[in-house]
Amino acid sequence: MIFRSKSSNQAVDIDISPRLQQAAFTKSTGGTKVMSSRGLNLCTLAGNVAADPQVRTIERKDGSSTQLAEMTLYVDRIPSRKEHDSFTVEVTVWEGTSAWRKLNYVKKGALIIVSGSIDASPYIAKVDSQARAGLQLKAVDIFLDSSPRTEAAA
Repeated sequence: MIFRSKSSNQAVDIDISPRLQQAAFTKSTGGTKVMSSRGLNLCTLAGNVAADPQVRTIERKDGSSTQLAEMTLYVDRIPSRKEHDSFTVEVTVWEGTSAWRKLNYVKKGALIIVSGSIDASPYIAKVDSQARAGLQLKAVDIFLDSSPRTEAAA
């Protein structure tokens, strides 16, 4: 990616990842660099896994198949004055991502940090027919809790 200096109009070649090139651009404002995140959808959440991830195989449009895993993450609201004040996020992990390689270590109750793109999933509630929205996170990476667990805590 090439950036141009406003003052000298010199081109400077900076090597950054294509993902960052796509998501962000740098503009100069009076000598101060400002990073704009137009189009950047990156969310990092920490929470407990509600149940073991469910892995399934799906067919692609080109006839090939791939696997994905789905799980629910309970995320505590911080700060919260109420006990057990949390919300849920449906997490999808696609085969081939770095999150997929760590999936074998994710079990029910595990504390994990998930990073990826988040989206709202609208639906109509069956109980009162009201429009609602859930959260879905397409995981790119999973960070596992590294604290040691004892048999008494497990």
